[in-house]
Amino acid sequence: MVLNEEQWIKELREKRIAYGISQGRLAVASGITREYLNKIESGKMKPSKELLETLYKELARFNPEAPLTMLFDYVKIRFPTLDIQHIIKDILKLNINYMLHEDYGHYSYTEHYSLGDIFIYTSADEEKGVLLELKGRGCRQFESYLLAQQRSWYVSYFTVNAIVGELDFPSSEIFYFQQQQFTFPVDTSMNVEIVENRKALTTVRNKKKELKDLDNHAYQAGSETSSNVVDALDSVDELETDLDQSKESMYKLSYVIRVSAPDLDELKRRCDEVKPSISKFFFCSIRQP
Repeated sequence: MVLNEEQWIKELREKRIAYGISQGRLAVASGITREYLNKIESGKMKPSKELLETLYKELARFNPEAPLTMLFDYVKIRFPTLDIQHIIKDILKLNINYMLHEDYGHYSYTEHYSLGDIFIYTSADEEKGVLLELKGRGCRQFESYLLAQQRSWYVSYFTVNAIVGELDFPSSEIFYFQQQQFTFPVDTSMNVEIVENRKALTTVRNKKKELKDLDNHAYQAGSETSSNVVDALDSVDELETDLDQSKESMYKLSYVIRVSAPDLDELKRRCDEVKPSISKFFFCSIRQP
């Protein structure tokens, strides 16, 4: 059955509402204004065939029953343990007896095990732990093992952005000690960008406004402002003063924290365990010296 234009628009609106997507969100994704989409749905404007197809294509991306899929071409995870047999057997579900063992490694590791393009590095250094590295072909190889074993990995990402002053803290050590409190692997990465003074000051003032809004919301609700917000406000005030007086450029630090698990329930449990640590790490460790 071929739908006419009026039926297409009616179905578009019904699906948008069923998916829980606002007119503004769909409009931005489709490259038009919310007002224009509102006129289309109300029959006041007649869209072109190309625009209608674009609207349907973008709306399909928000379908909650259509899972988001992503292919990784590089994976690098450090496990905070020296028990490489546990990682290979219980985590990766591979047979160590089929793997090639070599008395050398990369990234200052002293030895490694490999199976095709899957590499697991280890050493006697507790701070280094066990490192899994999968490049392009290694990712596809491990993916085939997951499919054959009818299992999967579930992954969640947390991001933290901060504007700081001098970059004189041992970031790698902070990452290491943060990971030691967990019994599961937590992968972290960091990016540093220099931000000129005026832009940094604007960012800090916006963050200050956001924190004050949280403080006011807690006050209006009759509850106490969390200690994290109070500490963050103190840090932001200090940083704003320093930026305003020094006129110097600052650093923008971007962190990505990766948590994985064999099933969704375990992923949720691990994320709930990691979240408080990220909050403490952000407000207590990433601050103006």
